[in-house]
Amino acid sequence: MLYCSTLSRDQSTLMQELFVFSLYMLYGLIFIAIGFTIFFRDLRFSHLSIASALPTLAIFGFIHGLHEWSELYLHVYQEELMMHQTVKILKA
Repeated sequence: MLYCSTLSRDQSTLMQELFVFSLYMLYGLIFIAIGFTIFFRDLRFSHLSIASALPTLAIFGFIHGLHEWSELYLHVYQEELMMHQTVKILKA
């Protein structure tokens, strides 16, 4: 990253945040797409020995993809969530 040395600290942090956002978004989307691909596949006439386990893999894809997106949500809104917790503590 030769060009990063000319960027200010705020721009570098913003680029890092954008990279993390894109990574989590894409990673979750890939697992959800794998889940949909397996889920909508007709496996009744499949000759694969693991065909009976593939619906479980589809469920794993859905759960893991949603987990990655929830991690992304927490990463993006962590400051607001912390402020909300602080307000709740101060009100008590």
